[in-house]
Order: sequence, then C-alpha cells, then structure tokens
Amino acid sequence: MHFQYKVKNPAKLKDAYKFLRKSNFIGIYELKTASETIIGGFGEEITPLPSYLQLLLAEPEKINWDLEWEEKIIEVPVAEKKFLLKAGAGFGDASHPTTILCLKAIEELTPKAILDIGSGSGVLSIAAYSLGIKNIVSIEIDDEAIAHHTENLALNKIETSNIKKYLEKSDLLADDQLVMINMILSEQKEVFSSLPQLLEAKKIWYVSGLLKEQLEENKSFYKSLGFEILRIDSLEKWVGILMKKG
Repeated sequence: MHFQYKVKNPAKLKDAYKFLRKSNFIGIYELKTASETIIGGFGEEITPLPSYLQLLLAEPEKINWDLEWEEKIIEVPVAEKKFLLKAGAGFGDASHPTTILCLKAIEELTPKAILDIGSGSGVLSIAAYSLGIKNIVSIEIDDEAIAHHTENLALNKIETSNIKKYLEKSDLLADDQLVMINMILSEQKEVFSSLPQLLEAKKIWYVSGLLKEQLEENKSFYKSLGFEILRIDSLEKWVGILMKKG
C-alpha cells in the first residue's frame, strides 16, 4: 500500500523517517507546501500512529510488499554483467527508480573509483564491483544496513570491501572518483552538515532520491554549495542529478 502522512510538527520530520523505516517502509519521500509537511512511502498499515503523524492517503500499490523479503534473491543486470542481491525492505532492492538512475549513471560514466554515501544494501557498490571498479568506499552508519550490505558482498563472493561508518580525508584522494548519494532531500542536506569535508571533493557527483517536485529546491541547494549542474535525468516521478564540484 501507498501511504502519505501529514507531519504535524515539521521538527519531527527526522523522527518520522526513522519511524517509517522501523516499520519496514520503502521508497520513503517527503513533500513540502507552504502550509504542510508530508511524508510518504510504501508498506503495510501502521497502527497506532505516533502523535505527530496524521494519515492523509492510503491507496493500493501494484507491487506486493507482502513478499518474504529475507528469502528473495534478485538477479540485477548492470551493463552486460549481473550481480545478486538479497532484498531488504528498508535498504534497497534495485527496483526503485532512483536506484535504477544511479545504476545507469555508473554504467555510463565508468569511473575508476566510487564513493557511495549511504550505501544501504550495497546495491551501487556491488554493481561497481561487478563492472570491475576496484576502488570503492561505502559509507553507512546504520548497523542493520551494514549487516545487509555484508551479506550481499558474500552472496557475490566479493572478499575485498571498504564499508565505513566515518569518512576520512584519504577516502577523497582517488583519481577519477564518482561520488554518489541516493537519499531523500533532507538526508542529503544532513550529509553535508555532518560531513563538511565532502565539499573538498572536486569531482563528478551523481545524486538521486528526489521527486520531480523537489528538483528546484535541490538544484538551489547544490548551487549554493558551489556545484555546477551538468544534467538532469528522470524516471517516472523521480530525478537524478549529474554535477561537478569545481
């Protein structure tokens, strides 16, 4: 089911994200108007709701989220290669449009190194490994996501990996490095607040996790940080942005 909730107190938006993730929602997004902050996603009905959320929309979704995620092994194509992914409802199963946009960017740009911020299930990092990219750093702070990522590495017989909770300056030194972020807008902003050293990465970037309605806000945010927008990609109601930091 597809649900949308009004966040009665906008200061509780971060708590709302955490709550939906713990409830195994996927495809979580936000919408802001002059008068409302709305959070949405796909999952099962939640009762009771915390006091700061009000249900606005509940509609059927053609995808069946009742699947036994932990038993589902997905074969994911990337370029002319394939890799395996153990799906997990909270951390990415390669089917979401924003993930597809990021996978296409890796195929097209063929960088020699990747910095994957918020690596989740490891889908982008493992796709890069399958394409022969050896210099990969994955940053992830969620212990459950790290465990899921590690499972997927083992599933693909990848013995060498570099999953970290904290970014180090040395992680930004690789030549021809593509920096990737596939997160919702508020989390992207939080990344730069908690990792200001990222602004030193004068590299090619690809960010996704954004609804089309959020595009102008996101472009303004990155331009304010000194990024040059190179291209906007779209798939369904989602977008990805290719840019560079000069």
